[in-house]
Amino acid sequence: NVTGPFTFELVGVDMSGDDASAQVTQGYITQVKKPVELNFKSYTEALEDPGEFMLSDFAKFDRPPVLHLAYRALAAYLEEHGEFPNPGDVTQANAVLDNAKALDKDNMLEGKERIVMHLASGYKAI
Repeated sequence: NVTGPFTFELVGVDMSGDDASAQVTQGYITQVKKPVELNFKSYTEALEDPGEFMLSDFAKFDRPPVLHLAYRALAAYLEEHGEFPNPGDVTQANAVLDNAKALDKDNMLEGKERIVMHLASGYKAI
């Protein structure tokens, strides 16, 4: 009988009295885990509609969707030009920013363009 997440008791075993020897109080237990089925979106669906983001910095709770958009813009730049923008190249970083603005349907990029610019200008240097 399961009594908690890490405890159980054996039904039909009397542990009271003098019969409770070391053999009765010790033994090997095998944990049996039940399989859990998980369902995920396809990669293309998740790119378009990622759902909830994991918050890693509560002071910057609006940052994950902007970074998702910036990485999508970088991927679009890579598809167009065959390589990532060179470090410090402002014209290439502006091209990534233009891609991000084109992908921004919810207008979440307003006032946060510098995040995309910083990511684009230093991405290849990483």
